[in-house]
Amino acid sequence: MKRFGITAIIFFFSIGLFIFVAACNKNIDAGSNKAYLAVTNISPDAGAVNIFFEGDPLNTSAIAYDSTTGVDGNPYLTAIAGIHNFKIASSTAASTDSPYVNGNIALQRTHYYSLFAYDSVANNNKTLKTLILQDVLNTPRDTLSSIRFLNFCDTSLYVVLTNATDTAVIPTRNVLSNSVPSSFTFSTIKSNSYQFQLVKDATVFTLDSLSVTGGKIYNLYITGSTTSPVSNPLGWRSIRLN
Repeated sequence: MKRFGITAIIFFFSIGLFIFVAACNKNIDAGSNKAYLAVTNISPDAGAVNIFFEGDPLNTSAIAYDSTTGVDGNPYLTAIAGIHNFKIASSTAASTDSPYVNGNIALQRTHYYSLFAYDSVANNNKTLKTLILQDVLNTPRDTLSSIRFLNFCDTSLYVVLTNATDTAVIPTRNVLSNSVPSSFTFSTIKSNSYQFQLVKDATVFTLDSLSVTGGKIYNLYITGSTTSPVSNPLGWRSIRLN
């Protein structure tokens, strides 16, 4: 993760959940009934996690903190479209009897989704919160990039991207105060390298530089605190979706 400081990052945010969809089919080999799901673990104390879909493992290797399923450019696992039981549990747990997430997930046939598991499992219920977003993978022109900024910080922030020729100022919605999936949309910027800053009121936080490639689509999530940057530093990571 790119960081503006040191030590652990802890999140306390709200829940966002799931999108309506089509019918269930247990045959994952039915090409017409597949959906695609990328899962990112941003809970600092949950450790590595596994995903269970109708009680069966969906991932082949545990998802460590600050990591995403799949590979850069194709983070998606293949799932069955429909409404299904969905669990996230510790990779060291003997069973899924006490999962961090346990509920139903709804996935529409041929659609792509990004799911973020966040918060701390140190709470009384030992649970994580989730935000799931539909990924509309409309490839931009080769001179442009699409980025969806996801703000898991402690406050609303503006993203400011600057280079020798361009400046982009992009407001971010805070997941804590607004977890409605439709609130998180993609912004189109010129493909280039940028100085990456976060702005809160008159305070500017300068992070590591950001480079984006033409024709590519990204999730970029921001974590940490603007009020306690030593104990809970600002950080970010991008996930290329195509």
